[in-house]
Amino acid sequence: MIKPNPDLPHYKPEDFITDLSFITWVLLPNPELSAYWEQVRLSHPEQIQNMEIAAKVVSGITLEQRIFDQQDEDQLWSRINAAITKHKKVHVIKLRTIVSAAAAVILVGSLFFFYRLKSTVEFRTAFGEKKTIMLPDHSQVELNANSTLHYLKNWSSSEKREVWITGEALFVVKHLHQSGAVLPADHFVVHAGQLAIEVLGTTFNVNHRRGLVNVALIRGKVSLGLKAKKAVLMKAGEVFEYLSHQDTIIKKKTIAVKKIAWRNNRLEFNQTSVSEVFTQLEDMYGYKVIVQNQEILSKKLTGTFVTSSEAGLLKGLSLALNITFSKNSAKQLIVK
Repeated sequence: MIKPNPDLPHYKPEDFITDLSFITWVLLPNPELSAYWEQVRLSHPEQIQNMEIAAKVVSGITLEQRIFDQQDEDQLWSRINAAITKHKKVHVIKLRTIVSAAAAVILVGSLFFFYRLKSTVEFRTAFGEKKTIMLPDHSQVELNANSTLHYLKNWSSSEKREVWITGEALFVVKHLHQSGAVLPADHFVVHAGQLAIEVLGTTFNVNHRRGLVNVALIRGKVSLGLKAKKAVLMKAGEVFEYLSHQDTIIKKKTIAVKKIAWRNNRLEFNQTSVSEVFTQLEDMYGYKVIVQNQEILSKKLTGTFVTSSEAGLLKGLSLALNITFSKNSAKQLIVK
């Protein structure tokens, strides 16, 4: 059994990169490691982005060539030396016995990648907030509440377009390919945890929360990619979900267009479990929902509810489910 690490809440990406358990989970996962790191994601959602950055580093992403001037190079090596010095007493002996020389080369290369990732453009939304973002290629992203989107500052018009999402967003991707061979820049990739969603130009919704990635395709075609697995091709109107704890993609019996009701200030439910409804409240408004009568969780909900007013939404749910909500100073939503 893996012992909890009390330092995890304070980890930075470079700390994950040099954590032997994390490295093994990314490169050689097993059920025990997967269960442990999934629990870390659930217990420390503020660390999800740092974990995703570190996972890409450890996986040995192919790095784009970059020319550094002497000052940049000196600063970079200072960062590398500082990171190595900080962790060498704890991890060096273990790493020498488990990680090959080739992996060590990847680790050094990954620190260059981490240095590059420091130069990112990031957008965040607070609880209850939405935001519309125009990307450098004129693709449009509508970011739902409690979500984060980022991409590299040095966005290149000749390379694959890539963004990273935690939370929920609707993407309307600009179609660049006209005719002839498909060029790298024609591809658009959304990274959501371990899942890579790749398109040429289309409209789709991504919800990446709590170890699940839900993709609803509104228009066009989408390819869902996992490392070392055959890509899954989606058709318009389909909804697929990636379960990180099982490393599996499944098809959902859900109407895709219902997944983007949030952009019009609505939530649409169709025989949805009340526990899932409460989870959405937590994700949208930052509450911890406390259910005092567990029989409430056996109910299912069907209907459309307006979200433009938090008070109005809670009132509508109260009437539909015959329950009452109350709040306390600990940001808890008490359900009776």
